[in-house]
Amino acid sequence: MKKIVHLVNTGNYSGLENVVMNICKLDKNNEHIYVSPRGKINNILKKNNVRHIDVQKISCRKISKIIKQEKPDIIHAHDVTASVIAAVLSFRFKKRIISHLHSNDPLMNVFSKRWLLYTLSIPRFEKIFIVSESVKDEYKGNFLKNSITLGNVVFFSGIEQVTTEKLYDVIMVGRLEPQKDPIKFLSIITHVKKEIPSIKAAYVGEGSMYEEFHKNINSMGLKSNINYLGFQENPYQFMKKSRVFVLTSLYEGFGLVALEAMLLGLPAVVSNVGGLPTIVDNKSGLISSNIDYQVTEIIKLLKSDSYYRNKSKHAQAKAIKLNDIDKFLSKLQTVYGN
Repeated sequence: MKKIVHLVNTGNYSGLENVVMNICKLDKNNEHIYVSPRGKINNILKKNNVRHIDVQKISCRKISKIIKQEKPDIIHAHDVTASVIAAVLSFRFKKRIISHLHSNDPLMNVFSKRWLLYTLSIPRFEKIFIVSESVKDEYKGNFLKNSITLGNVVFFSGIEQVTTEKLYDVIMVGRLEPQKDPIKFLSIITHVKKEIPSIKAAYVGEGSMYEEFHKNINSMGLKSNINYLGFQENPYQFMKKSRVFVLTSLYEGFGLVALEAMLLGLPAVVSNVGGLPTIVDNKSGLISSNIDYQVTEIIKLLKSDSYYRNKSKHAQAKAIKLNDIDKFLSKLQTVYGN
């Protein structure tokens, strides 16, 4: 059994953090410690019995102290900043380092300081995991050619079996940040409303665009149509109460939340970016960044029961096939065990 320290650069709880937590829970062959700044993640890890060391900030000094105390065999760094810090510390501590890129960072597709620091760190990594081939394709240069693709998986118990009435026609789950383009979601609902005036939509997530988001809800006349649910530790209960899932992201490494929605039987209408085309196809929803196509698809899903049932069936079937937890763990444990 090896001791593995997972470095995560935020105290938030979203797709990346959920994946790391599930690695800690599911891999019984090794001992795992989740290291991150304190935040919403604290209570969630506690509830899931995942050992957590919280720090004020991920830094060389803080992580150096933790390495001295814990003496891990492996440092698994889950973003660019954490990976660079681990690489710097590798000159002092002879530890195996795994870098894990969970998203398509736009700054990694250009000559930027962030790109340079990570590229210079690559020789210090034993392995690099990428969440989809798009991460490699969108990285400046050919420096990720030897990376290992490790698509995300979903692990939740119980909620997928719960049957509930459908309270919402449409739901989006995503941070209120430019990457997710939440204003486009409001535009989609505005267009659908012209055809279905009583449409009920829900939004789960919080972030820096909170004020702009709510300002647009008012200016677009959507106060009676949008239910803003904010941050939710368990968004699945609200997804289960919805008919159609929408994701308007400008870029995505993988798009885990789309897989979650499809596992719950929701057809997914998502942007054609990043790893999303590997999850969603036109049998399980719609893969397109064109707002007109997205609006047309949502209206058809909400108006035709047979069309909806067919896409819901295909969405769930494809998600179950993609969500191979045993394969995910086997690939992970093979790298850990080397």
